[in-house]
Amino acid sequence: MPAQESLFHKIGKNPKDRLDFSSPDMVLSRGYLFEKEGNFAAAIQEYRQYILTETHNAWVFAHLADCLREQGKYDEALQFFEQALDIENQYGWVFAQRALTYIQLENHAEALVNLLEAEKYLPADEWLFAMKGETLRELGELVEAIEAFDQAIQLKPGYVWALAHRGRTYNELGHYEKGFADLEDALQMDPQYAWAYYCMGEAYRKQNKTKLALAAYQKALDILPDYPWVFSARGQLYQAVRDFPKALKDFNKLLAFWPEDAWVHAVRGDILEQMNRLQEAVTAYQKALSLRPDYAWVHGRLGAVYRSQGRLADAITSLSLAISLEPEYGTAWGERGETYRQMGNFDLALADLNQANQYLNNDEWILAVRGEIYRGQNQFDLALQDFNASLAIDPRYDWALSHRGRLYRDMDRLEDALMDFNAALQTKPNYIWALYQRGELLIQMDRLDEAETDLQKVLELNPHYHYAFESMAELYMKRREYHQAIIYLENVLKNQVDDIWAWGQLALAYEKSTQFLQAVQAYSSLLDLDSNNAWALQRRALLYHYELDKIDLAIADYDSYIALNPNNGVVWSSRGVAKKVLFDYHGALADFNQAILLDNQDSWAYARRAQVQRTLRNYIAAMDDINLALSIAPQEAWILAIRGLIYLLTGQYEPALADYTRALDLEKWNSWSWDRKGEVHVNLQQWDEALECFNQSIAFGEKENINFFNRAIVQRILGNMEQSEKDLQTAIQNIKDYLVSQPGDFRSQFNLAMFLLFQGNLTTALEQIQFTLQQNPPSYFIEEAIVDNLDQMNKFFPGLDGIAAAKKILQTHLSDFKDR
Repeated sequence: MPAQESLFHKIGKNPKDRLDFSSPDMVLSRGYLFEKEGNFAAAIQEYRQYILTETHNAWVFAHLADCLREQGKYDEALQFFEQALDIENQYGWVFAQRALTYIQLENHAEALVNLLEAEKYLPADEWLFAMKGETLRELGELVEAIEAFDQAIQLKPGYVWALAHRGRTYNELGHYEKGFADLEDALQMDPQYAWAYYCMGEAYRKQNKTKLALAAYQKALDILPDYPWVFSARGQLYQAVRDFPKALKDFNKLLAFWPEDAWVHAVRGDILEQMNRLQEAVTAYQKALSLRPDYAWVHGRLGAVYRSQGRLADAITSLSLAISLEPEYGTAWGERGETYRQMGNFDLALADLNQANQYLNNDEWILAVRGEIYRGQNQFDLALQDFNASLAIDPRYDWALSHRGRLYRDMDRLEDALMDFNAALQTKPNYIWALYQRGELLIQMDRLDEAETDLQKVLELNPHYHYAFESMAELYMKRREYHQAIIYLENVLKNQVDDIWAWGQLALAYEKSTQFLQAVQAYSSLLDLDSNNAWALQRRALLYHYELDKIDLAIADYDSYIALNPNNGVVWSSRGVAKKVLFDYHGALADFNQAILLDNQDSWAYARRAQVQRTLRNYIAAMDDINLALSIAPQEAWILAIRGLIYLLTGQYEPALADYTRALDLEKWNSWSWDRKGEVHVNLQQWDEALECFNQSIAFGEKENINFFNRAIVQRILGNMEQSEKDLQTAIQNIKDYLVSQPGDFRSQFNLAMFLLFQGNLTTALEQIQFTLQQNPPSYFIEEAIVDNLDQMNKFFPGLDGIAAAKKILQTHLSDFKDR
């Protein structure tokens, strides 16, 4: 609004007068000239100089105030406007300019008061009505704003600014036809009016007409390439349509114009968060808070990002700050509740989520998270109620669908679970967590090919998804593709070296693929992390015992296991077997006794105890145990074979034959049972049947030795001396090969002596006996060598050279042993 020029008529009336440049009139003139040139600092200096002596000129106070307004010194400007009105209380221009000051302070209510006062004194000022219209619009009085703009346009029909702002107001009322008409009229009058294109873009954006909005924004930027408001609006539009890279580009440009605007940094942080560039989002949010520490929404978003990063304590701090600044900030209550849920503090989580639900009025996200908490507490009915309520609000809510799917899986409603995972993934095909959960479910349902497809997609989307590697390993374990399982488990352990489950599965995979040393190493790594892991101790003990023949180490692990879990009969029995290998037969019997005490239906323990009793030649006790074992497990071939041996050793050949026949019906491939059955036929002098049994034994056990020796005996009895010698040589070579790896097997050492004796190598045979005796074998083996070997051989080959000498050596040693 122009200054009142009439106030200057007295300046320079007589140009012939000598000028006094320090006079009040000259000071005032200079001030006005500076103001017109936009040199407000200089103008202020001159006006201040003037009012030192002239204190009743309302015009000067008014223009001093307006120059201060131009410099953003609003409080001081308001003081001088007040002084101007004290001097001249009907000064319409002052009311108008003070209104403008309040507008700049965003105090639109005070601005309207001053505009209405100005209107009394300037009833035909179109600018005044235009500003009144804009102020009413800011106050939400849109109909009254239209009326004010109408008045401005009536006063000045070509008033482009008022026309364009009336157009924006119509658009805000939803009267888009009228709004666009006004904006188009404004652009016809001023084709370079960039703001009008910006307003058209905003109207299109509100109508979700994205392409038209973007075109309008571009036209604005074609006119004014550095238009920050357009970057702001377009960036928000890109964000709304999830074109985050373009949204970020616009907000990066916006920072060049508004670097100290907390809102710009906050929205930019939100965009980065949605792009999953979380650390950059944190930096942006922190910058926003450095500019505006009381920005509750930003504290809330920062807390949510911290939660996503696993920084749960930091998340609680930020979310608590957000709530303290804005107690009805429902989303912050919800985020904090979810954070407490992830921390396992379900009581605090439920309290927060219930509070959030009050403010957000049954928000689907809050209901779903609360449902997940109930699931974690095994309150399945309440959980299902909340998930159903959430999905009633939004049936396509992927998070609720997938988490209800997991609930159904917990409830063993597997088909319902699969339907929910399918629905979630139909809505969001690359939803990693849902893909993973569906993969896990499909493994549980034994639909392994489909599970593999899901889990491979998880790893394509996120090559570092730890749990997917574990699930792939589990899948391959179920398929018995152990080498593939090992690859995935080793990948897990590269990044999670303290994953006990992965070490256990890796050990098991190695074990199943007969890589026993690697299996032991993996079990040992697990036990380094958890020395009291009974499962790993038992598995390692069994490997040491049955696969690696490290009996001392096996017993050490059995001891450790029993100290942790003394009620496992299987481990007592296994330790008993290990003690038997070390010839600690009484210790073995004590362990089998304990195993049977813990489980009197353990056929394995009875059968193993029978073996010890048989070795001790306690045949009655052995037979009692083996019969008990068979009463529990009548179809166990190996138990039948042991009873067959007891019958054989006690001369009960017919029942022995029956047991071996039954055993071989169950396990035709068992070389040992064929050999023992052959011995029964030998004792019954059924040579052809015996020969057939030994042939079968050799077919299934060509690296063994007793079967070749027994066939050699039959061949000699039948007069097939060449074949007998050939079998005998094979038996001797096989047993020697065996003793290279098992030099402490006393039974095999005495058997070698017997083979040599039968071959006629008396000297070597007796040397072998002496060599074995020097190792102090238990007396049971000496008795066995006498009764089961030499006496049996003498039965079929009486007077065989060397039998008597060998028997004498053994009996003498046995007598000395018993005397000690």
